[in-house]
Amino acid sequence: MLILVGLDDSPSATQALRWSHQVATATNGSVCAVRSWAYGRLSALHGSEPLPDATEMDDQVLEEVEQRVNKVLGTGSGVEARVVRGPAKHAFPQAVRDCDADIAMLGRRRLGPLDSVLLGSVGRRLVDTATCPVVLMTEDTDLPEVRSPLIMVGTDGSDDSWNAMQWAAELTKVLGGELVVVHITSTSGSESSADPSDGARHPLLQEAAGRLEPFGVKSRLVLSWGDPRSALDRVAEQNAADLLVVASRGRGALPKMVVGSVAAYLLRHADRAVAVVPHGTQ
Repeated sequence: MLILVGLDDSPSATQALRWSHQVATATNGSVCAVRSWAYGRLSALHGSEPLPDATEMDDQVLEEVEQRVNKVLGTGSGVEARVVRGPAKHAFPQAVRDCDADIAMLGRRRLGPLDSVLLGSVGRRLVDTATCPVVLMTEDTDLPEVRSPLIMVGTDGSDDSWNAMQWAAELTKVLGGELVVVHITSTSGSESSADPSDGARHPLLQEAAGRLEPFGVKSRLVLSWGDPRSALDRVAEQNAADLLVVASRGRGALPKMVVGSVAAYLLRHADRAVAVVPHGTQ
């Protein structure tokens, strides 16, 4: 398993680096920490001074990445440092594709009204274009458990949501945790009601149980009511989920949509790590 982490100076990026290293250690995987640079930003910083040549900049930024990794994880972590050229919103998604990464990770800041602006740049473009699951972490949440984590996944019966559940089940099995499968319905009940016992009787969750059998993971089925966006966030909070997994788009999304409303909402509002599994992931 190769995990690619976008590394800038933010606290959330530090959290992403720590968590990716723990996951890689638990799965015998590897981590590559990536940072980009572009002359456009440097021009403003240097003013009329001559700009460094590209090779010099590569070396300088690479050294910064290596120092950051050593400061966070200590020397000998085994994390590869890599530099890519260009604006981050283009360069990092391209690096994810070039490296054929299994997971891409970024830190994200939650700044209220500015969330949509932030997600419209690096994070949003990555979620829009990645061919692998993307995990975004906030700076103000505890580091998710890696050993025996509680992973929660939402399903609406669409092919993409089943693929997201399969990915979540595989990760749960590798990490030895528990998987909670949640289905949100608006047909009855209230936003505050959720009876886990109803999950075993719901046809869609019965199908989920059958699909999970080959993985042999510890699991629970939860049925809840309300708006899928806020309800998933609420159930994740109630269960203290370490990682919330959703498909990039669900049954209600238009075919041309890359990121559905549920995934977009959770990326802006969830107080925990969120993994978005893209369309077509097997």
